[in-house]
Amino acid sequence: MDEHPDPARPDPDRPEDAEVVEPEHGTEDDWFGQRVDRDTELAEDLAEETDDEADAARRFEAEKEGPRPEDLPTEERP
Repeated sequence: MDEHPDPARPDPDRPEDAEVVEPEHGTEDDWFGQRVDRDTELAEDLAEETDDEADAARRFEAEKEGPRPEDLPTEERP
């Protein structure tokens, strides 16, 4: 079963009056924007550490968070 079901497609087996249970605070996945913010901060830190733009770019590529399967449209996820 999908970990993150599509909200546009409700679970047909779930009764309409079933209680909605939210995850505990802090247990949900990071939003895409939060990860972008961390990558932006990393890029700024690397730019401050070195004047060599090529070195900073190489380090950023090695250290950035990168994509996650949940960033893909549902039909393209592995």
